[in-house]
Amino acid sequence: MTNLEWKSRPGLAWILIVSALLSGCGGGVKDHVVETCSEGITKQMSGESFVKDTSKWLAALKDEGEGIFSIQSQVIVDKGLTSEASRGFLCRVQIDANNPSASPSLILLQIGF
Repeated sequence: MTNLEWKSRPGLAWILIVSALLSGCGGGVKDHVVETCSEGITKQMSGESFVKDTSKWLAALKDEGEGIFSIQSQVIVDKGLTSEASRGFLCRVQIDANNPSASPSLILLQIGF
């Protein structure tokens, strides 16, 4: 399109700009899996402080098929304290393939190996 055509279609230009900006927001299935595992770890560790490494967890994420994803990685507990420790975890999450916008279900969480 020429510059004149863009000026005559400001609505189209606006829609394209907003769509491009929103495409980077909200994350996809993998981000939802990581968040579901993080919430599960928070509940299971009940009050212990831990650090999640989202990029490391995303790299460790595996698609097991049929809407099941797993992450086997580590969390750092009590970072910066004398009690700081690294604890391994295994998290399995299931996504509803018929309703991908639904919240994923945590189906397994093991911490401490």
